Amino acid sequence: MKEHHFRYSPVALAILFTLTHQYSIAAEKAENSDIAVLDEVVVTESRYAHERQNEVTGLGKVVKNYEEMSKNQILGIRDLTRYDPGISVVEQGRSASSGYAIRGVDKNRVAMLVDGLPQAQSYKTLASQANGGAINEIEYENIRSIELSKGASSAEYGSGALGGAVGFRTKDAQDIIKEGQNWGLDSKTAYASKNSQFVQSIAAAGQAGGFEALLIATERRGKETKIHPAAHQYSHSIERLTGYENRYDLRSNSTLNKPGGRFFLIKDDCPALNCELQANVKQNRIPFSPRTSPAYSEQERKQYEQMPYRKETLSAKEYTGKERIAPNPLDYRSRSIFLKMGYRFNESHYLGGVLENTKQRYDIRDMQTPSYFTAADIDKNDALSLKNSGANERGNLLDAFVFSRGAGRLYGARYSRVKFFDERHEKKRVGLNYEFKPQHAVLAKWIDKAELKWDNQHIHLNSRVHSLHCSEYPVVDKNCRPSLDKPWSMYETERNNYTEKHNIIRLELSKAVETEKLLQSKHKFHLGLGVDHFNSTMNHGDWYIIHTQAGYERVGSGRGTLTQPDIFQRKPRSLQTYHVCNSNSVSVTNCDPRHITGHNRFITLRDLMTSQYLDLGLGIRFDQHRFKSKDDWTISSSYRNWSWNAGITVKPTENIGISYRISNGFRVPAFYELFGKREQSSSRNELTNKDHQNRTLAPEKSTNHEFGVSFKGNFGYFDVSYFRNHYRNLIAESCKINASGVGCVSNFHNTQNVALNGVALAAKFDLHGILSLVPDGFYSSLAYNRVKVKKREILPGFTYTNDPTLDAVQPGRYVIGFGYEDPEGKWGIGTVTTYSKAKLSSELEGSRHLGNHTVKLAGKVTRSWYTHDLTGFVTYKAFTLRAGIYNLTNRKYSTWESVRQSTVNAVNQDLGSNYTRFAAPGRNFSVAFEMKF
Repeated sequence: MKEHHFRYSPVALAILFTLTHQYSIAAEKAENSDIAVLDEVVVTESRYAHERQNEVTGLGKVVKNYEEMSKNQILGIRDLTRYDPGISVVEQGRSASSGYAIRGVDKNRVAMLVDGLPQAQSYKTLASQANGGAINEIEYENIRSIELSKGASSAEYGSGALGGAVGFRTKDAQDIIKEGQNWGLDSKTAYASKNSQFVQSIAAAGQAGGFEALLIATERRGKETKIHPAAHQYSHSIERLTGYENRYDLRSNSTLNKPGGRFFLIKDDCPALNCELQANVKQNRIPFSPRTSPAYSEQERKQYEQMPYRKETLSAKEYTGKERIAPNPLDYRSRSIFLKMGYRFNESHYLGGVLENTKQRYDIRDMQTPSYFTAADIDKNDALSLKNSGANERGNLLDAFVFSRGAGRLYGARYSRVKFFDERHEKKRVGLNYEFKPQHAVLAKWIDKAELKWDNQHIHLNSRVHSLHCSEYPVVDKNCRPSLDKPWSMYETERNNYTEKHNIIRLELSKAVETEKLLQSKHKFHLGLGVDHFNSTMNHGDWYIIHTQAGYERVGSGRGTLTQPDIFQRKPRSLQTYHVCNSNSVSVTNCDPRHITGHNRFITLRDLMTSQYLDLGLGIRFDQHRFKSKDDWTISSSYRNWSWNAGITVKPTENIGISYRISNGFRVPAFYELFGKREQSSSRNELTNKDHQNRTLAPEKSTNHEFGVSFKGNFGYFDVSYFRNHYRNLIAESCKINASGVGCVSNFHNTQNVALNGVALAAKFDLHGILSLVPDGFYSSLAYNRVKVKKREILPGFTYTNDPTLDAVQPGRYVIGFGYEDPEGKWGIGTVTTYSKAKLSSELEGSRHLGNHTVKLAGKVTRSWYTHDLTGFVTYKAFTLRAGIYNLTNRKYSTWESVRQSTVNAVNQDLGSNYTRFAAPGRNFSVAFEMKF
């Protein structure tokens, strides 16, 4: 007989406890009415999120409501975490963002949801200039509250909450309608000097009978984030290719005005062949020692002075090239329309709907692309192979040089070399929600509220790159294109259009009960069911090159002398188009759409118990993901994951709480990881087919342990915690060693494990509560976070991969505040000091493993820095004026969040060589004027 052994696990215990706990409560009532009576609990749901909404300890939770966001002058994603150490924004590299970094992981490892809807993934298109990798931007004026959950949080947020999650809740009509009114009108006008951002938002809401509606319209305009003004005092020196006319022989043994190179005429311009002769143009060079006898004539001296590369000094704003320190010019615009409406039929039934359309555009010029040519651009293999047939147009020496980069990339040195990036983001959402609150006694015993929600969300993230060589240097024209009057002009473009669709249905049931026997406790039960049908499509293509084919052909029998010059005539000019996309390829040049469809079915169960001395929280969630693709190199697979969250808080007194939280997280592979890495696989063969078709990916997993102590009272509150996080099976680029040991293909595999720990502290003190002599309204605050890496390793069996370099770990940071807020809320002023420790080089050091040898890796780091900010507000009736001055002392510093754009893990790595380009803004200000009627 076969024996079956049952092994206890946290998930099993959570299920067992929750089910038996509910059963025991019901059983007590049925057995004897004198023993345990379930009192009717009138539930008033909080309109705002709070730290203990989804679990009882509040460990790792940071919650911000709209009023707090307004007070802190939060105008965008980079302002949201300004004073929250341990949470940072991941820069996408082109002014957009790629999500958040929490507890050492970032991007798709930190879930981001709005009203429970997952937002777009960061999709990396490897080896593509257009790339992208951004997430959709959230319009903060539509948001009521935000929860930032640090540590594994998949029981609450599902896949992606490996290191944490960010949950947004949108406003509804009651957030705008004022007390005692049936309508409300809010207006907010704001300006931030650091990026010249202007914000105008208007929100209107009303209710009549059972009907209610909310409309929010927001528009933003801005520029690039400025660097410290001192950086603009920096100047750059360049040595630019100009060419020189080789009319005279200037060597030491030459005679006066001796002819030097070859001479020619262009017959098209001089049919009679009696015009002044042109001399061939040569590439600049380091000049040899000048001839001393006879001395150079005026014309010879002029030629000698033109021989070297031309030295020019450019300001930080004018300079283009790898050493540029000024930011890339940006034109940013955003528009959002948000509509919510609903009808309450009676106390039991409510039907509502939501519509949203949000658009952003980012127009960027890449100023690290030099608009001129230097000696570094001269590649003897192919750079000047054409040399324009040895002739050039009169009056333009650079016309003599034509670069050939192969595959249709032919362009003249006479044109400015320019690159632009266009990012276009759009989010469309439509949804319905039905709410049922039973009034009948029988139903009310089982549920307090039931919600059925349907949402359809389309997110489009489009990026395009423009490479232009069609406007005469130094002119820059984004709209120029090759034409027949511009010989050897060129234009190349490539685009990535990423679309992510979610069609979600959710059912949520909640019930609150209260018992006198079981610790005189209150329970909040929550059951959630849902299915998300998703569709991910990457359309990589529209990749082509246009150039004007030109040149000259020799006619006659000229010898290139003054008496017998070479005679050229222009070849017929034509516009040539080269399409880079190749459907037969399996590399990045394959532009077939990358489709992945599937679904996510999930169920959640949560019980939050609170009592006078003990709080207990248990939550479990089961997710089933199914991915499907018709492409045989894309992984089609199913994933089943259990996630759980358990917490306990012991309260020996009403002022002290001792808490422990344990939770886990998971992340199923991202869409681009399922598609795989293909830029080096130019063709199908036995090896590549075997690798891609047999490749599998497991979900990434994480575990979070957190211990905390909380003190609260009239003095305010003081929370301190210690956490440990362990990440397993992290996905990275690597080469899986096969059994034969012969050949392997680089791809995405589960290759890394990481462990870290840290401490977090958050406190706010009511100084009047501490010392009555201090006037009411004075306060101080303190926040601190530090993460330390304990272990990082590569799993055996992989090569051509990197050690985990933890650039997502934010340096230790202190935030100290002091201020005064009028008890009646009429005015307030406060100061905040932020101190950041230096980024540890050890967190960036590692090795790249290349078979039997390794290559050391390292990266740029930041020094410690501190800033002082001053903010304040004043309210008069329906009007509020808010203002803030940041970096009050105009310090020079660079944040790690900015510098990490230069690391190998960056979405669009900044390859610039000058560290100063990451300098933070100097002294800057923001101001906002609000009206609420």
